[in-house]
Amino acid sequence: MVAVIDTGVNAAELAGAALPGRSFPDLGTDVHDENGHGTRMARVVLAAAPGAKVLPVKVAGGADVLADAITWATANGAQVINVSQGAKRRSDRLVAAVRAAIERGVIVVAAAGNVAQDTRVPAPADLDGVLAISAVDADGRFRPDISVSGPEVDLAAPGVGIAVSPEDKPASGTSYAAAITSGVVALVRARYPDLTGEEVVRKLTGTARDAGPPGPDPEYGAGIVDPVAATAEEPSTVASWVLSLGVLAVGAAAASGGLVWWRRRRSQRS
Repeated sequence: MVAVIDTGVNAAELAGAALPGRSFPDLGTDVHDENGHGTRMARVVLAAAPGAKVLPVKVAGGADVLADAITWATANGAQVINVSQGAKRRSDRLVAAVRAAIERGVIVVAAAGNVAQDTRVPAPADLDGVLAISAVDADGRFRPDISVSGPEVDLAAPGVGIAVSPEDKPASGTSYAAAITSGVVALVRARYPDLTGEEVVRKLTGTARDAGPPGPDPEYGAGIVDPVAATAEEPSTVASWVLSLGVLAVGAAAASGGLVWWRRRRSQRS
């Protein structure tokens, strides 16, 4: 179960994958998505992890509203929480909500921020234990014109020229990179249900393709998320593919039973 904390979700577009959700603050409204952003993020998650269920959490507000949303998603069974947005300032409630989620084994994935709106990695991506995701293009290059960088960045994923259906205009941003990563986290959780949250994070960071300067860096973190290596029994001996998306086609994914990835072969790890 992946909680999508965003602008809501239009369940009709998710082919039965949406669970009953909630809005924060509670204004007596449902989780209908007037903006469309949350629905796109949910569809990206499902394209990466077709068997997942989406728990929609509609939010309108700052850090404390995000805190309430994370607390509710944790209490209602989310195993992965995707936050493809951010608050300018953290709050004590947000720090406590994230800490409580992580202590219960929930993986919190958050966008590292877009340069058009952010000058630094926003909350909750800047909090300890949260996977902060930057954006790379189809060639695996960090895009400083799109993505914020910083020491908080843990991983990178495709976030440039992403479309969630053939009819959609491709869009860019760390929102997409975070949603893709949340889908990969869901795959790992399904593949290895006995792993703790900490072990899942180690598997993702340990199998990521190193990019930029050797070792962790402020642009790529531990590297670019590699879904095949992360879900392989023996990632050190199995040839893996770099996750490099130019188009994320949900319709094609549904027809084929999985996500359509544009791939580049990389060398086997020794």
